[in-house]
Amino acid sequence: YIILLSETENGLLSTIINRCQVWHLNAYTREQLEQFLTIDNPEILDIAITPGEVISLCSISFNEMIELANKLITKIHIANIPNTLSISDKIGWKGEENKLDFSLFVRVLCSQIRAYVVSNQDPKLINLYMRTLTLGKNSHIKNIDKKCLFEIYLIDARAIMKGALL
Repeated sequence: YIILLSETENGLLSTIINRCQVWHLNAYTREQLEQFLTIDNPEILDIAITPGEVISLCSISFNEMIELANKLITKIHIANIPNTLSISDKIGWKGEENKLDFSLFVRVLCSQIRAYVVSNQDPKLINLYMRTLTLGKNSHIKNIDKKCLFEIYLIDARAIMKGALL
């Protein structure tokens, strides 16, 4: 027997799905994920959806992700293009150690932008939030170049926060 696990069926070929017995599993509850929390930061449970993600966020610097997300939100409008694009160097595109996981970073970024939107109803932040949700959705497209997608997002985010793109 072969067991094939996937977060979404959309990324699988229909010929593979037709030959499989599909089981839909329930999402982990917050209480189940709490068991894997090794640091005292319940905010991780707002981001992670699997035990592996909880462990990953506890072992890598979750605070580093938060700090980078906040810097992107508050300072991207004053950064030049090379500095803006250098943010993508902090992401582990091929699973490099000591780099940030792209999917987790996008979720952290969404969470941080949402917090800014709630406290400050700035239309630029709302636009940035919507653009970040689109980034997360588009990153699941099969065979997409995530690094290129992220770099285009960074350029758009810079333009949005400068007020040049609405």
